[in-house]
Amino acid sequence: MVQGMQIFTPEFRMRVLTQFTEPLSLFKLKPGGWITMATFGYDILKKDSVGAPIWLEAVRDLDTAKKRVAELAENSPGEYVVFCEQTSQIVDSFVLA
Repeated sequence: MVQGMQIFTPEFRMRVLTQFTEPLSLFKLKPGGWITMATFGYDILKKDSVGAPIWLEAVRDLDTAKKRVAELAENSPGEYVVFCEQTSQIVDSFVLA
């Protein structure tokens, strides 16, 4: 990158954001004109046979995460973990047979 050269000006970023409002519904405009992707809130992971977590999907709230874990466990019993993206903490874990 050339020093002092700004490739994507705030005007350009705003134009892209306003032209494609629907496709970019998962993106947010941050102060300074930066576009960031919105997070879903909670990740659902399942531990494999050696205990390593495998990411399965993301959902918006904890209640939905708990319901989704119950649905997933019907077809694939095991140990599941719900991870909060905002706090970077495990907020719940389940062992479902």
